[in-house]
Amino acid sequence: MICIRMWISPQGRSLLCSLLCVLILAVLATAPAAAHPSPRSVLVLHSYHQGFAWTDEVTAGISEVLVPNETLDIPVEFMDTKRHHDDAYFRDIFSFYQAKYAANPPDLILADEEDAYSFLLQHHDDLFPGVPVIFIGVNYLPGTEQPPRPDFTGVLEDYQINRTIDLALSLHPQTKNLVIINDNVTSAGVANQKILEPVLPAYRERLTTRFISNVTLQELEDQVAALEEESIVLLLTFNQDREGRMVSYDESIAAVATNCSVPIYGVWDFYLGKGIVGGMMTTGEGQGRIAGNMAEEILAGGNVTDIPVTIARPDAGIFDYQQLQRFGIDPADLPAGSVILNQPSGTMELPREVVLGTALLCIGLFFIVLVLFISNRRIDAARERLRISEERFRSVFDLPLIGIAIIAPGGRMMKVNEKLCSILGFTPDEAMKKTWRDFTVPEDFPGEETRVAAIYQGEDESFSHEKRLKRKDGQVIAIEEAVAVVRQPDGSAGHFVVVMSDITRRKQVEEELHQHQMHLEEQVTRRTVDLETAVTRLITEVQERSRTETLLAAEKERLAITLRSIADGVITTDATGLVLMMNPVAEDLTGWRQEEAVGLPLARVFVTSDEPGQTGVPSTSSTARNSNHPSRLWGRRLLSADGTEHTIAASSAEVPGPEGDRGGSILVFQDITSLRKMEEDLLQNQKIESLGVLAGGIAHDFNNILTIIIGHLELAEMNLADDDPVALQLNKATRAIFRARGLTTQLLTFAKGGAPVRAVTYLSDMIEETADFALRGSKSRAIVRLPASLPAVDVDLGQIGQVVGNLVMNADQAMPTGGTVTISGEAVALAEGILTLPAGEYVAISVEDTGIGISPDLMGKIFDPYYTTHSVGRGLGLSSSLSIIRNHGGSIEVHSVVGKGSTFTFYLPVTRKGSPASDIT
Repeated sequence: MICIRMWISPQGRSLLCSLLCVLILAVLATAPAAAHPSPRSVLVLHSYHQGFAWTDEVTAGISEVLVPNETLDIPVEFMDTKRHHDDAYFRDIFSFYQAKYAANPPDLILADEEDAYSFLLQHHDDLFPGVPVIFIGVNYLPGTEQPPRPDFTGVLEDYQINRTIDLALSLHPQTKNLVIINDNVTSAGVANQKILEPVLPAYRERLTTRFISNVTLQELEDQVAALEEESIVLLLTFNQDREGRMVSYDESIAAVATNCSVPIYGVWDFYLGKGIVGGMMTTGEGQGRIAGNMAEEILAGGNVTDIPVTIARPDAGIFDYQQLQRFGIDPADLPAGSVILNQPSGTMELPREVVLGTALLCIGLFFIVLVLFISNRRIDAARERLRISEERFRSVFDLPLIGIAIIAPGGRMMKVNEKLCSILGFTPDEAMKKTWRDFTVPEDFPGEETRVAAIYQGEDESFSHEKRLKRKDGQVIAIEEAVAVVRQPDGSAGHFVVVMSDITRRKQVEEELHQHQMHLEEQVTRRTVDLETAVTRLITEVQERSRTETLLAAEKERLAITLRSIADGVITTDATGLVLMMNPVAEDLTGWRQEEAVGLPLARVFVTSDEPGQTGVPSTSSTARNSNHPSRLWGRRLLSADGTEHTIAASSAEVPGPEGDRGGSILVFQDITSLRKMEEDLLQNQKIESLGVLAGGIAHDFNNILTIIIGHLELAEMNLADDDPVALQLNKATRAIFRARGLTTQLLTFAKGGAPVRAVTYLSDMIEETADFALRGSKSRAIVRLPASLPAVDVDLGQIGQVVGNLVMNADQAMPTGGTVTISGEAVALAEGILTLPAGEYVAISVEDTGIGISPDLMGKIFDPYYTTHSVGRGLGLSSSLSIIRNHGGSIEVHSVVGKGSTFTFYLPVTRKGSPASDIT
């Protein structure tokens, strides 16, 4: 006898189950095909990724119940939220599922774990409206037995952590420390923390509880390696470390078990065989199997609202035999019903022939049972479909809303419902003894028989019309009838289905409405004559009013055009001083739009003052209201809504009312800012020209006197030796007189511009050298920012250098403790009237300092001759600079803020003639 030794490991059992599944599918594939309805679809939505231990267990449990075939499709989606869980990722998943399932939604959804469950609670009605949901593995908390939606049911997971803790303490009574490992970051970790909160207070007096969370994987290994002897570890979830790295269940248990010397317990079976002793285990496979059974019930026609939520709790402890041996735990001390895995397998000897024969017999019996099972399932399914079909037919046939009859060819009554009998007044037995012709009024036979003949000939399948029937009591009623044929497989008429409703009352109402309509038509005819007369009178009145309104509209349009075309601002007010109208010029000057200003007091819209900064003095509006004669203002300052000031000339007058009383006022004003500026410029020019004439005469005479003095001093110096003290004094006197001649040169420049000797040149080199020379020995420094593309100008380079030097020295004097003088330049295009210069291209040179600035009350005097605010200088620098720039066809502009500094900018016209000479200072 040949004996073989058989030992089937857990892996072998899994392989055997897989082979049996393959055989089952092969039998199903070779079984005779039968007629099946369109396939149903069950979408399995996993929170985590494929290969994740819990996900694979749930999948295995579902697969034990639901097997895809020609009538059942089971698509699977993995949300992968252990590795991706930000808001943008969930928005992308939503868009993907919406595009994928919008046209072909599933019939049922199985949602695995919290993330899939929460996602469907938020987006169910947008993605899968009307589709029932069965959730799996959602954490149980008191009060969650009833899901928040009626179309949701499923399996709540109550893994009762306290039972595992009590079990561990009973096996290790010397324990003093409970160490709980939980990441407290992932959705599972956060849920664990909520479940632990009401559990741990019961162990506070007996144990010292410590958490390991928010650590890296290396820190986890180090901390469990340092645990004291009288400790036990409760491993929950550690799927993400402090650095955000995702950690699988296998990695976390390996990190703990490899370094831990004390017992480790858990509540999920996927940790078993990898280093934990055991615990009261919750299995994903079991929960998947429960959800699969719920899904079968719904697919068979059950209602999701009738399926209560199931709470999955651990039934017995599950332990690893190797860990029991490691920590000296006697299996006899385990609770009754406990399961021990990885025990050494026993052996037995059997003849090979017996083994093979038994195996073949089992396989044959299996196939027989399988075929019988499949046949029985198909018969049961056909019976169930027939039952459902009959129930649906009965629910429609017995509706008390319409009469229904099933009639055989020739008119014999096969079946009638209660509503039809109620309409005809017959009992069901009486009605079944008659034909359909017995109920029909004879006058209506021909039309109905023609249509029935068309159905017999295959020309039509149904028709509907109105006809009359005779009741049992002889009353004739009107009905609306729809007739459809149900054909035999050969195409002949099998029977007719007649659906009808009593419309007698509707016909009576229609007749009454017809009579009322005839009466109303008579009333309308009588009233039409009266209305025509009234309409004629109204047309005459309307035409007269229309002509009046046309004239008024034309007058208003002419007034509006006039106001828009004039260059002055116009504001009208009522008798109380409220604004009624503004023209566009008034809107621009006041900064108020007409639709904003209408109804506001004039004093709020038209704000004037005598001096800059004195706002809120509505003297013009007050004058207009309090005077019977026109009033005029000249040189007032108008403050715009945006803070802009305009110098205006205004006049106002009262508008009389329709009865001679005061009806309001009209205010007309114009912007004279540029006119006042021109007046000021003209006055300034006249002052400078007058002083120029005086300065020129003095300078000419003074220069003649100095020439005579210089000549005599040079003659006297010729007769003296070079080392003679008198010669030294004469030399100093000569230099002083030459400096005085420099003063006369400035006076002549101020008076006439010094007759510039022009040449086409660039200014960059001259400006840098002049600025450097002017600031030599001072506390200030110059920053020159002149672009290489600065255009050439036709100027007297020496005179322009004098202007630059004056401006730089003024900037230096404005900064007593030193500072920065910034010189910049650019090419600008000025429009006509800007700075009173002709339109064209100009070179603008700016000299900016960070000094004390110039106060507004001194700004108008800085170009006056001999006016200065500095302790040094003669006050001719700016006046002579202005004269030089004007003689070159340019102008000077000043901007200053007290305490922050000033900027002087002079403009010189760009020239296009000749070639530029070298820059010479």
